Amino acid sequence: KRHVSTIWIDRFNNIVIDDVTVKNIKNLRTIVYNKLVADKQLIISLKVDKNADMGIVTDVQQELRRANALRINYSALPAAFSS
Repeated sequence: KRHVSTIWIDRFNNIVIDDVTVKNIKNLRTIVYNKLVADKQLIISLKVDKNADMGIVTDVQQELRRANALRINYSALPAAFSS
C-alpha cells in the first residue's frame, strides 16, 4: 500500500517493520524518521499480537513519537496470526 509502513509486534515481543526485524527498539526511531523524510504522507500501521506485552507497545509508541510519526493506525491481528 502506498504511504503505509507496517510495524508488527508478535507474542514474543519481536518488532518487524516492513519485513525488517528491529533488534534494538532505539533503532526504530531512525528507521521511521528516514521513512517519513522519504514520504511525508506516511502512515504507520501498528499490528500487535494479543499476547504481546503492553510495555513493548508503549515503548514502540514512544519511539514513534520521538520520530514525529504521529499518524498511526492500530489493528488487531486475526486469530490465525496469534496462534
